[in-house]
Amino acid sequence: MGTTSAKMILITGGSGFVGRNLLRRLACEGMRIKCLVRDKSNIFWNDSIEIIKGDITDRNILCEATKGVDTIIHLAAVIKSSVTDKFIGVNIIGTKNLIDAGLMNGVKRIIYISSLDATLDNPNIYGRTKAGGEAEIIKSNIDYIILRPALIYGKDSKDINILAKIIKIFPAIPVIGDGTCKLQPVYVNDVCEIIVKLIKSDIKNKIYYIAGEQEINMNDLIDKIARVYAKKVFKVHVPLWLLWVPIKIYNFFLKNSTLNYQALKLLNRDKTCKINEIKKEFNFKPVNIDDGLRHILQGS
Repeated sequence: MGTTSAKMILITGGSGFVGRNLLRRLACEGMRIKCLVRDKSNIFWNDSIEIIKGDITDRNILCEATKGVDTIIHLAAVIKSSVTDKFIGVNIIGTKNLIDAGLMNGVKRIIYISSLDATLDNPNIYGRTKAGGEAEIIKSNIDYIILRPALIYGKDSKDINILAKIIKIFPAIPVIGDGTCKLQPVYVNDVCEIIVKLIKSDIKNKIYYIAGEQEINMNDLIDKIARVYAKKVFKVHVPLWLLWVPIKIYNFFLKNSTLNYQALKLLNRDKTCKINEIKKEFNFKPVNIDDGLRHILQGS
């Protein structure tokens, strides 16, 4: 393992869900941190963190932000948008801009938080552009580690928390398809812990998958959340084909919506991976999904 005592870390996307949790975790390590964010209002901050306002589409900002930096943690990404060019501009071109600025300023390594979606067959625009970001990094002359997480959940994550609120309020829950497609959710604290270990390591030019231990499906997830609230809920399975016409009408009137038929089709695909390598190299022991859900939902 390496040392981080005098190294400067640059984090992009520090105001996002994973970024906020990572900053809190890194602050406990006493690391010197720069954080590039678009919105300063939604970020964890203390005296050890230098906040830089801007984004990775601005080459001048990146040139300033990467000065004196040893390692970049690249979290910034467009996850949802109705505009294809935004995905390309941030996830691919923005990543290339960041690499170029880093190389110009002598940055030694980038840790890129990609996505399991980048490895799917026929992925959506998010998955394709995350794969494009990976390609930009791999073909560059910068040392890298690429982390491909499955669905990340935690106390302030949107997806599972929105589902939990629906389960808490309503007795019947709509499920697209038969609800049997597999997921492998990973707790955000586990992801942050691995990132800290990667920063401290001397590892370079490797790709890791990270996910929870258990493979579950949507039916299982709904039941597990309902058990936290000591509730019984009924699942109403809606065939995907039945939504084709309503979604087309919805998209006709709301042309910039991120909800479309392709996005719904992706909900009916398995998103799982093997985590043997990261378990072996980092003694990774992911939080059990039942324990994680109880931690984030009890008292909510």
